[in-house]
Amino acid sequence: FYYYNEKNLSYKEILFTNESLKKNKKNKNKEFNNLDLDLNKNYGIHVGSLTPWDGVDYVINAIKNIDNFVFLIIGGGSDYKKHLQNLVRKIGVEHKVKFVGAVSQEMVRKYIGAADICFLLKTIISYGLSPIKYYEYMACGRPIVATNVAYINNVIKDKCGLVVNIPIKSNEITKVINKMLTENKLDELGNNARKAAVEKYTWEKRAKEIYTLINKI
Repeated sequence: FYYYNEKNLSYKEILFTNESLKKNKKNKNKEFNNLDLDLNKNYGIHVGSLTPWDGVDYVINAIKNIDNFVFLIIGGGSDYKKHLQNLVRKIGVEHKVKFVGAVSQEMVRKYIGAADICFLLKTIISYGLSPIKYYEYMACGRPIVATNVAYINNVIKDKCGLVVNIPIKSNEITKVINKMLTENKLDELGNNARKAAVEKYTWEKRAKEIYTLINKI
């Protein structure tokens, strides 16, 4: 995890737990006030660049008919952001989408910790990379909605989220969000995510896997 390794902290120091943020009202009030968020709303989040293959536009369309849900968009800086802002105005969801912009890595961690659902909706099947944000979401113990492609669909195996198929349909994202919010699975999925991050996806674990593979050559 970027923050974990750069700051040399233990995972317990950087991972938000449901007790510290979602259930402890005092801590939750403080964190949400600092982030200018509403305690009474549910939040989804996208972190990173804004491109046509990140599926952000599908989420914007999907949340139109979901009550009490706000979509946080962290990052940006590309021309595609203008397209997304125009889409938000066109369908009338200005009150449901918040363009936060670029923030420090520490603030990214806090926003992820405040979110109920994290989105990773890559639309390129042959992308061939393993997005760092996937592991950051897991390290922060957050449920994930991802596309069903090989490099990020471990959310099913790790039982930390749900997937939608490509081509993405906004109504399917709506169904998945409602399912996660209404079936009270967020805590379970988040705990599974955190457990998988610590047990499987640290830099140390990856280094050992690579070392083992090299020795087999």
